[in-house]
Amino acid sequence: MRHEDRITGTARGGARSERRRCRSRACPQGDVARGKAAFLRVGCYTCHGYEGQGVPGKKIAPNPLAYPAFANFVRTSPGEMPTFTPKVLPDQDLADIYAYLRSKPASPNPAMIPLLQEVGR
Repeated sequence: MRHEDRITGTARGGARSERRRCRSRACPQGDVARGKAAFLRVGCYTCHGYEGQGVPGKKIAPNPLAYPAFANFVRTSPGEMPTFTPKVLPDQDLADIYAYLRSKPASPNPAMIPLLQEVGR
């Protein structure tokens, strides 16, 4: 199975692929499409970018914190980020956002981008 299929739960493995990656109770099941919608609805993109790339806020994708730490931070953020209580962001929406962030592909290796190789010539 391709890397992106494993992350998004598509192709042969379906939703089972995501379950294999998060076997413990600490990593709840989430839906990538609903996660993207929730990420936009509650305004996460305003600080973390549409892909979680982190401008001006922290980069949170494609490898967010482990789910327990991620959820704790979202619920009790001591910094500039507002806290999101379950009333504002239900647990399932938080799990969906986590699935969305994990679904983002890793950035390509700059050495593998042909156009960047031509710049130094």
